[in-house]
Amino acid sequence: MALTSTAEILGLVHRAGTERSTTLVFAQLSRLIAELVDAHRVSLYVMEDGDFSPLVSEFSSGEVHKQQFERWRRSKGIEDSKLAARLRAGEEVVLVKDPHEVMPSRLVDIFGIRPLLAIGLATAGEMLGALVVEGDYERLCQNQNEIRELAGIVALALDNARTIEREQRRTEESEALLEVASALADSAELSTVLAAVSRNSARVAGFDRGSILLADETGRLRPVMSQFADGHHDAELWERFRSIRADLPAARQVLETGRPAAYTEPETAAELNPPVWVEPFNIRSVLLVPLLAWGERFGVLLLDHGQRRHITAQQMRIALGVATQGAAAIGIGRLLRSEADARRSAEEALQVLRTREIQQATVA
Repeated sequence: MALTSTAEILGLVHRAGTERSTTLVFAQLSRLIAELVDAHRVSLYVMEDGDFSPLVSEFSSGEVHKQQFERWRRSKGIEDSKLAARLRAGEEVVLVKDPHEVMPSRLVDIFGIRPLLAIGLATAGEMLGALVVEGDYERLCQNQNEIRELAGIVALALDNARTIEREQRRTEESEALLEVASALADSAELSTVLAAVSRNSARVAGFDRGSILLADETGRLRPVMSQFADGHHDAELWERFRSIRADLPAARQVLETGRPAAYTEPETAAELNPPVWVEPFNIRSVLLVPLLAWGERFGVLLLDHGQRRHITAQQMRIALGVATQGAAAIGIGRLLRSEADARRSAEEALQVLRTREIQQATVA
């Protein structure tokens, strides 16, 4: 590799995980690899909950096909293919002239998949993903060693990005819980605690918005709080949200079972997610998590995106963790409010008693 190209690649490896858009960095890295080995297309897959999930797919020409890539993501990419099976079995390099040998024919034809060379990306025995390079078969054979070397660099970048993201996530989770605790310490107002839980749950779990439905005395779930992760406000949406009287069966099911539920296309399950809950708020994917603490079911945390997104098991784990802390904060907030109400009632009763004593003493 030329010195300039090596410097570019190492720069991208360093940036991986440190910038706001890790995906953009890996797109640049994939495009650079495509140019270096004169490939038609380079695609990068990352392991998410044991599946090969498409992260980026770049043409050496620089052309962009966003709709095609989104369609590819929905098709699960290489996940249900012989290619994925061979990589999982430990085959270090898969080189095929006819992609039909390792990919479903329908996908090969729809997406114009060419001869390919695929390499599993791993560090310390852990499978991180796969690098798939498409192009002229003879050229792939000639450049096989260089592609393997580049794949090692990509694996290093992925490992670096994951390490940094894990540390960032731990920091964000700690900060989120600290803010909820601070809200609880600074105010006995339940609304302040609910706002902190909603906003921080959305931010830490990677959603656009967090909303809370609390069960009332009859067990009916009612919308009581909604916050955007970035902190901005939309008064009109808030009024529309809290005025909803229709039932949300998906939330009720989550509360009853105590298990979270994710919908990447909520509008297709209208019996569980009625249009009145989905359409006005432009919800394109949603995660519902029960608010449970001390054996009590307080309600449901609703996290949503305004765009179609795959909801990972990792996001679900994070949301469950924050929701548990949030539920505890809600329980403590209610207790503090009950104590404050009881104290106020006692003080009012005492004041009435004192007033009566004064009046009786005056009469006597």
